[in-house]
Amino acid sequence: MRDINSLILYYDWYKLLLNFSNDEKGILLDLIFKHSIGENIDFQIPDTVKVVFDFIKIYLDRDKSKYIEKCKKNEENIKKRYEKRQEKKKNTSYDLDEAKKLYDD
Repeated sequence: MRDINSLILYYDWYKLLLNFSNDEKGILLDLIFKHSIGENIDFQIPDTVKVVFDFIKIYLDRDKSKYIEKCKKNEENIKKRYEKRQEKKKNTSYDLDEAKKLYDD
C-alpha cells in the first residue's frame, strides 16, 4: 500500500474557525498536520482550539480508515484480476495446424 500523502479538509470546518485568531488557526492547522502524519503533539494547546481539534480529529481518523480500507480492496481486486489473467493464459492452447487451416482458407 502506498503512503498516505494527503488529507481532506471540509468546508463545514470553516464555521468552527470564524471566531479564531490567526494564531489559533495556525495552531489548529499544525495539529491537523501533525496528527495526520502521526507525529506527537509537543506543544500546549489552548482549550478553545483543543475542543475544535477533538471534533476534527474524528473526521481525520475516519477518512484515513476509509482510505486504507479502499486501498486494501483495490489491492485484492488487482490480485484477483492478475491471477485470472494468468490462469487464462495457462489454459489457452494454440493449435497451429488449426490456425493454418483458417489462414489458408
